[in-house]
Amino acid sequence: MTRVAVIAGVGPTIGTAVARRFHDDGFAVALLARTEERVRTLADDLGDDAVAIPTDVTDEAAVRSAVERVRDELGPVEVLVSNAAAGGGNPVDDATADRLRELFDVRVAGSMACVRAALPDLRETEGTVLFSGTTYAEPPVTAQVE
Repeated sequence: MTRVAVIAGVGPTIGTAVARRFHDDGFAVALLARTEERVRTLADDLGDDAVAIPTDVTDEAAVRSAVERVRDELGPVEVLVSNAAAGGGNPVDDATADRLRELFDVRVAGSMACVRAALPDLRETEGTVLFSGTTYAEPPVTAQVE
């Protein structure tokens, strides 16, 4: 049986690198991101066992539909990588509650939507969920509140 990894939040750095690594290690990969061109280009580059599924993780119905497609086309999800980040925050002087809500919707609620959609598969496969994000990776950005 093919092992399946879903990468939610395939951006140009960590998301792409993680997708390539899982694919190189023999996983079929489902690439989820709002940017359709990015995931389609990466899926074409990876070739067999790579599927591009343009998805906004803040849309729970779209996430459920994406995971159903993964299940139908590739098999049950064994690894879920939640990498959607919605960009960086702001220094505290420029921070707003609306921006904080936007970040929460993507990072927290979007991650929850992905986990809930994949949960039956993750239980069946005794799978793994990995949370990551590039916004605060390097260098540290201590002045940002969100």
